Amino acid sequence: MGKIKNLNSGKDGLNDGTNLLIPFKQAPKLSNEYLKIYRDLEIQYKILEFVQPLYEQAKVEEVRNSPSVLILDKAVPADRKARPKGSLYAVLSFFLSLGIAYFIIFTRVLLLKYKNGNSENYYFITKSLKNDLRKITFWKR
Repeated sequence: MGKIKNLNSGKDGLNDGTNLLIPFKQAPKLSNEYLKIYRDLEIQYKILEFVQPLYEQAKVEEVRNSPSVLILDKAVPADRKARPKGSLYAVLSFFLSLGIAYFIIFTRVLLLKYKNGNSENYYFITKSLKNDLRKITFWKR
């Protein structure tokens, strides 16, 4: 009889004050509340299943519709024309090629003087230059 009394009152017989059992008198009301909460939860899941793909699609559309180019400043015509300075390039290239040509001519004249006057130094210089130039080349002979 003591166990039936405990079940009706909702006490499980433990002395720590916890109630794990539901009293029989409150069971129909609690089960009704549980069913209402469960039904609301199922409705929320169904709404989520319907709305989630729409939300993802809206996010994709937003990214797709966003501009890929951001205009920082408005375009205005230039104050002065920007063009390549052809005359400056022509003068620079003329003087550079003239300098290279003089270097080659003076080196050749110097080597001819060595060849006519001191042939030992000429052969030493030409041999050294040939060896150095062979080291610089990109392909093997």
